[in-house]
Amino acid sequence: MTTRRRLVLVLLAVAALLLPVALRAAEAPAVGIEAFFGSYEGRATGSAESRADDRDLSVTIGPADDGGFVVSWATAVRGEGGKDEKRKAYTIAFQPTQRPGVYSSAMRANVFGDKVPMDPFKGDPFVWARLAGKTLSVYALIIQADGGYDLQIYDRTLAPDGLDLVFSRWVDRQQVGGLTARLVRKGG
Repeated sequence: MTTRRRLVLVLLAVAALLLPVALRAAEAPAVGIEAFFGSYEGRATGSAESRADDRDLSVTIGPADDGGFVVSWATAVRGEGGKDEKRKAYTIAFQPTQRPGVYSSAMRANVFGDKVPMDPFKGDPFVWARLAGKTLSVYALIIQADGGYDLQIYDRTLAPDGLDLVFSRWVDRQQVGGLTARLVRKGG
């Protein structure tokens, strides 16, 4: 199977997975990205790779210099006795595209100094964001060495006191992890 054909199949699978989210988002009134700007914290118990974990979560969403926005988030998985077992943090800048509500990631600089997405065929994640209704979704797609895929989806929906987070992870059409959490807006 050619690389192009694999990519088309992966993109079709992603589209099928995203249809329910798109239908829910179509029901919600649209808001601007500025409605998400702020810092949020929360705690979740979820399933990740078939095991339940307590996690401390935080996310900050703010403006970027180029008219886009930046999302920074961190997850601390709690071990026994409440001590951090593992902590991961990410920061990704997003730029508007020609499609309304769709943003490309700006994770590295090209030879001209412009921010561009990473190359998924070199093992890097391909990351993009979508604003639909009151939900900001961040997608991270990794094309595996065998041509399969690993897709992580972070849906953050505006709530009266913060954000409702729904995370899911899919590997080759199988959901292998997920969690939900309420993230409360800090400072107001």
